[in-house]
Amino acid sequence: MVEPTQPTLPDLDQYIVDISVDPYSDYSVAVKWIIPKALDNFTNYFEYQIFCWQSSGDGKAIFQKDNVTKIPVNITGLSAGVPYECTVSFKNLLIPDDQSFDVIETTDVMFFSRELEPLHDVSVTNLKVTMGDGKTVVLSWREPSYSEVRGFPHYRIVVYEGELDREQSAAAFLSALEQLNVVHNITLRGVSSTTISGIDPKKSYHIRMQVFNSAGESGWTYPKTIACNTCHHSKKSAADGGYLTSGDIAGLVIGFLLIITMVVVSAILLAVIYGSYKRKLRYAHAANEREPIVVRDNQNDDLEDFAEA
Repeated sequence: MVEPTQPTLPDLDQYIVDISVDPYSDYSVAVKWIIPKALDNFTNYFEYQIFCWQSSGDGKAIFQKDNVTKIPVNITGLSAGVPYECTVSFKNLLIPDDQSFDVIETTDVMFFSRELEPLHDVSVTNLKVTMGDGKTVVLSWREPSYSEVRGFPHYRIVVYEGELDREQSAAAFLSALEQLNVVHNITLRGVSSTTISGIDPKKSYHIRMQVFNSAGESGWTYPKTIACNTCHHSKKSAADGGYLTSGDIAGLVIGFLLIITMVVVSAILLAVIYGSYKRKLRYAHAANEREPIVVRDNQNDDLEDFAEA
């Protein structure tokens, strides 16, 4: 009986290729490297290990993970502007654990987490609200431009519930907005759209958002309003860019009915006037047929009167 051959890993110069660190946000990074193609058929026979610590500290691990098979590895909980180091090891699983040379390659990498600038002068642009199925709304916006030192921005979206007078001044409107109930407070990163559920078509909502990172935040966008009752319709009012309210629709219906009524009444009046005119013509014609027509010769009458004289 032939014993099965014990597999062996390829003998390579490098098992950890092109290790690097990408800033993932203002408090996290992604450590990544390339797995050699020669190991594609040996995925069950090796693994990676990663160990990270703060360079200026006591060497205590801030992140440690064994059995790494998916790359990149995201490391969170960092402090801005602080130096860190990571050690990545390649472990041969075909070698018994009691042998110390199972880790056949180790690579170190050092990095600084970002010292971010605040986003005071950055803002969300082209914020749009699109109605979904009557109980959801879809928000979309244009991501702001930012430099590498500012990092990837986060977005904060706040949804207020309640009726507000949109004819009042902007300052009064924003002041009244702060008194409303907040029904959604959402934080996102790395996206330019999101869906908000739990919308009641019988209520009004006001939505605004801002950009922020750990160093600071931008101002708020001016609120977008979803009017009550008809918020499941995606039509906008030409007057203020908002959505049609039940009052708007009632006004349109009443106006349409008034126009129809005026047309009908005008048609009836025209018919009455025309009928009266026709009746007068018939009466005049009938009277002319009954009365004889007398023609008087005024010249002969004058001669006869002169002869008698």
